Amino acid sequence: MLTPLRTRPSSAGTLGRAARITALGAVVLEHGRELLANAASLTDAVDRFKAGDGRVDIGTFQRVSNVILPALVRRLRAEHPGCDIRLSEEEPDQLQIGDLDLLFYDGRADGDVEHVKLLDDPYLLVATAGPLPDGPVHLKQLDDAPMVA
Repeated sequence: MLTPLRTRPSSAGTLGRAARITALGAVVLEHGRELLANAASLTDAVDRFKAGDGRVDIGTFQRVSNVILPALVRRLRAEHPGCDIRLSEEEPDQLQIGDLDLLFYDGRADGDVEHVKLLDDPYLLVATAGPLPDGPVHLKQLDDAPMVA
């Protein structure tokens, strides 16, 4: 005898009511989701294998994408022409390397990750002539100043 995974209202007055998942259905659903996640992971592993020289997943953000990555990608292509390079441009609030092989991150790097400081990124204030002094400007002087970011 089969055990149902969902229940369906059977009376005439229940037309349009949604079916409900049974306790067994919840167990099957949970394991089914795990199987789908594992299938995606397997597909990813097969894609990496088929890439030949390998695959590199790089997490980046706009400044790195414009300044550092072009030279890096050119070098990777020259040294490993069959390499599959995949870029993900997100700016996470916290350092999370996850499935990435390399992550460019502009925050503090603590924990069990190898990290190298690449550069100090200077920020410039560009303003029309006015009340700001030449040279360094303290943040307090910018309070309530109109700005375009």
